[in-house]
Amino acid sequence: MYNCVNVCIANVSKAPSESFDDVDIKWAKSRGIRIGHSIQDGRAAANFGMALLLAMSRKIVQCAEYFPKTLKTSLYPPELLAHDVTGNSIGIIGMGTIGYKLAIRAHAFEMKVLYHQRRQRSEEEEAKVEAQFYSSLMDMLPLCDYVVITCTLTPQTYHFISHKELEAMKKTATLINIARGDIIDQSALVDALESRRIAGAALDVTTPEPLPVDHKLYNFPNVIITPHCATNTVAMRKEIRETAFRNMELGLHDEPMLSEVILD
Repeated sequence: MYNCVNVCIANVSKAPSESFDDVDIKWAKSRGIRIGHSIQDGRAAANFGMALLLAMSRKIVQCAEYFPKTLKTSLYPPELLAHDVTGNSIGIIGMGTIGYKLAIRAHAFEMKVLYHQRRQRSEEEEAKVEAQFYSSLMDMLPLCDYVVITCTLTPQTYHFISHKELEAMKKTATLINIARGDIIDQSALVDALESRRIAGAALDVTTPEPLPVDHKLYNFPNVIITPHCATNTVAMRKEIRETAFRNMELGLHDEPMLSEVILD
């Protein structure tokens, strides 16, 4: 009997992924099944996260729709006056591979980098992006102009952002999620948007995926929803698949996988 699986083909109805939140780790461990995952270096997701941040700050979607929707010919419309991100604060929830790559990009835009996660990065890594660590999420949120979620989905991060956290954010802040939909309590997010508690949101992930066509989140002009595209690049898909096949090959020969989930 085969004793290994790579999560990118563990569920063929989904696209290849480095996440393993859909895998029953306890069951796999009880059966002696090794699990590999197609880990990626975070470039594509970080680039997409930064793109969403810029799209929200500069109202790029609204700008692109302006002429065909309004039929106006005027330039520099005042309703599309936007904000520059330089000097603004980005709060990254989960400074792992993707989060750190995002921090590098935000730092290049001269943003102030704040982050929250269980373990603090090394002084050298923090210095590279001038990052400030916050062990308390509630201490970080009121300081952020943009809050970007890049952490993994675990029982501890389920609905990690809910009413209390949204209340703690600036009214001018934008929430961006490129991780997993269930990390945000979507009903709480709808309430925050309806009450104008936050400025807007950009979601590459939702619960469920896709959202029903009549979902309230589609009604907000200050919300961008994309179809889980953060890693949807030619280069990244090729890299993920190659890692998956190599993991399977190594696992079937009882050799160490390139990236194996530790079943502890």
